[in-house]
Amino acid sequence: MDYSWYKKEVERQLSDTATYKPVLPSDLPTQEIYNKITNLGQHAFDIGLITQQQLSFLKQKVTPLTATPPQIYIIPKVHKEPLKGRPIIPGFNWITYPASVLVDHLLQPLLKRIPTVLSDSKSLLIQIENTKFTTDIELITADVSSLYTEIDLKKGINFVRQLIRENSDENYSSEMQDPLFSNSQVIFICDLLSLVMNNNYFHFNGQYYHQIKGTAMGTPAAVVFANLFMHILERNVLKRYPNLVYLYKRYLDDLLLVVSPEISSKIKASLQSMERNIKLEFSDSPDSATFLDLIIFKGSRFHSQSTLDVKVHQKALNAYLYIPYKSFHPTNVKKGFIKTELQRYIRNCSAQEDYIVLKNLFWYRLRARGYPISFLTNIFNQIWYYKDRPRLLQMNPKPSSASPSDVFFTTEYNTLTNHLPLKEILMNSFPPTIKDPIHPRIGFKKSSNLGSILCQNRSLQGEPPPTGR
Repeated sequence: MDYSWYKKEVERQLSDTATYKPVLPSDLPTQEIYNKITNLGQHAFDIGLITQQQLSFLKQKVTPLTATPPQIYIIPKVHKEPLKGRPIIPGFNWITYPASVLVDHLLQPLLKRIPTVLSDSKSLLIQIENTKFTTDIELITADVSSLYTEIDLKKGINFVRQLIRENSDENYSSEMQDPLFSNSQVIFICDLLSLVMNNNYFHFNGQYYHQIKGTAMGTPAAVVFANLFMHILERNVLKRYPNLVYLYKRYLDDLLLVVSPEISSKIKASLQSMERNIKLEFSDSPDSATFLDLIIFKGSRFHSQSTLDVKVHQKALNAYLYIPYKSFHPTNVKKGFIKTELQRYIRNCSAQEDYIVLKNLFWYRLRARGYPISFLTNIFNQIWYYKDRPRLLQMNPKPSSASPSDVFFTTEYNTLTNHLPLKEILMNSFPPTIKDPIHPRIGFKKSSNLGSILCQNRSLQGEPPPTGR
């Protein structure tokens, strides 16, 4: 990508004075923000709202001495015409990062109670498999244009406050689920959320900015904040059409609706006008819709069983640049992604013939990346058969938490660790008296490589990370 275009596109976005305000480096309120966050955290700890571990995280994870404002960068939206960039502000070293992590943690149970929000395409598949549409239906998809930067912060925080209160002791009744929050938590979470959302600072090309509208794609609480904001808007629309919206699901800024044809135009108009700054781009068809990694359509199964058909959606711009066979990755990683992809193909295809077509294409795409026939044959023969699709559609049990006997050992993955019998070495290092109850778990982290060194050097020079070649 040409850097002059990249720089021009970032500066075009930053010229929006309604969203970004230039500031001097000396005006960054790092210490002031830190004091407010830690004071809130200390008070919350004193009255029993957070743990000592959470308080220490707020105080010590990022301090005024270690805080650095992030540098904004963009990811090209190559499918857009004209070409545009998606702004990313990776704030993991900024002073609000610990507060953002804690807010996200505290709001996740609330997000899980919202039935319209999808966690992944598998949960949608399970609902499709268990839903019969016995009346005429129309499929509609939509995506929100620039959701993050278009959120009204004051309104968004008030929406979150409303949802927390609805799920707090204040509004508890025997008909609702157990309350998630106390009245004191309502105040604490919203005050902390306000500090995170109103103090997003970053820099580009030597100039510092304060984001004064919307939230940053890159702070941990942004996803849950945007989801809760959209939930309030959409539920006000959906309640106008009782019994005529047969399915409504949303994955952040992507929407899927299955509705009665008689309300199709009305509900689109209602969604389009639910908030002044929130604009949707619709794609509707009586017979099919593309959503996440799925094509949902009225096929043979729909006409015979009243259940929508599904198959895998693959984007036209997908170059299928899988890990090359000669890449320095563990063999298990190469086997693992192939097995996982084949399982996804089985799960996401309601017709066996669609799976077989994808399976054959996958084989030839892997061969083009250098994978030997002998390597692929063993994996393709080990994978579950299409008849096992019902098992792949079952919800996975939650992973068990670590037991006291688990010992974690983390190291870099390199030539040495690839060949060392680490588990045996660790077991032999324990005295015989305690060896039996010990269960070593080994985790690998990526070692420095040419790409990470180049990215680091370019970042220090105020340039964007390299993309492509």
